[in-house]
Amino acid sequence: MERIPIKIIGIIVGIIVGLALAALLTRVTQKRWQIKSKYDERQKIAQGVAYRNAFWTLWGYTIFCFLLSSDFLLSFDTAIQNLEFMLMIGAMISIIVYAISCIVLDAYIGINDTPFRTMGGMCITMLSNFLIALIIYLNGRSFYWINLGCGIMLAVVIIALAVRTHLRGTQDEENEEEV
Repeated sequence: MERIPIKIIGIIVGIIVGLALAALLTRVTQKRWQIKSKYDERQKIAQGVAYRNAFWTLWGYTIFCFLLSSDFLLSFDTAIQNLEFMLMIGAMISIIVYAISCIVLDAYIGINDTPFRTMGGMCITMLSNFLIALIIYLNGRSFYWINLGCGIMLAVVIIALAVRTHLRGTQDEENEEEV
């Protein structure tokens, strides 16, 4: 009987722990301990607009990378070596565009979600990503940039959500003064 390499066991345990933490954080961020977020019709329409914004951002980024990799600015060999990195950056940029579009259009937080719990869960996830990236980097391994990129994405989304929540609170106070 062959022994299972420790690396595969680590990957499997990491996936299980990640899924368990994701389920726990999702459950904690809900008002009534529900798993699925609920959105009204206006929020669903706004999410469609955000999907469109993210799609066109990814499309434009892909065209930009294609032009960059055609012997115009980079040699083809250099572009192919960095293809994985370039595609991941494009995906991260389009995810940020989607999230910020949803935040601006008030479609990011569901009806049964609480903004502060959501931001708390995102902060925990962001710090975990930064910690994992640091550990991977200090061990001299590659691919630490994926966790670093996810941490940066979450930081941008948290900042946008905090600004939106603050502005919304300021608008609510102004509306109460007018009444």
